Amino acid sequence: MEAKYEYMDHPADIKIHSWGASVEESFAGAVLATVRCMASPNTETGETETETIAASGNTLEDLLFQTVEEIIEKTLFDGFVTHSVAGLAITQTDSAFALHAELVGAQFSEDRHRRGLEVKAMTYSDLSLSSTAPFDCYFIVDV
Repeated sequence: MEAKYEYMDHPADIKIHSWGASVEESFAGAVLATVRCMASPNTETGETETETIAASGNTLEDLLFQTVEEIIEKTLFDGFVTHSVAGLAITQTDSAFALHAELVGAQFSEDRHRRGLEVKAMTYSDLSLSSTAPFDCYFIVDV
């Protein structure tokens, strides 16, 4: 999945805009943009591992929030630096959305990665998602 994202001006934190032809592509961009705030991935090492994340929410906004929180935890606490998103699926039931994603990356190493900012959490401030293509996500992470 190709990641499409950009960092936008914000007075105190980091505002992220991700987009894609599908909601899944937009969420994949959100995952990679968040990770790359925290650490720069070195994809030339040849060493890769696969990890998964799962999240759920009553709305797509809640699902994005929970997904970004999962990737922050995976990066900060597990030390896993995601290089790419191999697969990301979003399913919907009558009352909720669920996400399952397969991440490709490696454990953080001072030799292979450069530390970025310390992202503390995502906020609901300025959170928005478009419901038609291109699917745009806008959100802020607290640093």
